[in-house]
Amino acid sequence: MTALESMGSIMSRVSKTAGWVTAVVATFSATECMSESMRGADDPMNAFAGGFNAGMLVAMYTRNPAIMLSTGIVSGGFAALIDAAGENILGDNDFQYFHTDPKGLYPRPTKTEKH
Repeated sequence: MTALESMGSIMSRVSKTAGWVTAVVATFSATECMSESMRGADDPMNAFAGGFNAGMLVAMYTRNPAIMLSTGIVSGGFAALIDAAGENILGDNDFQYFHTDPKGLYPRPTKTEKH
């Protein structure tokens, strides 16, 4: 195999993978935007819908409905949790979705006494 043939093989594989990833990301984004538009709410349920559809698309290779459903549920749940956590994975002090005080999740600065 020459270098040119091997480069063509590499480009073919990369383009297939890039196309697949683009389809999954586009499915997530389109579903999340449509869900927000139809429901009129900006909450983690939109991310769940996008993650669910993207997860089902990823699992289509198996052609097994049970695997597609479970992958969709797990992907949607993970996307909803990330969306609910906010910009910071530990929380952004906006208790809109989590109604508990996250004290203890990460160390907070304390005032030190001067001697």
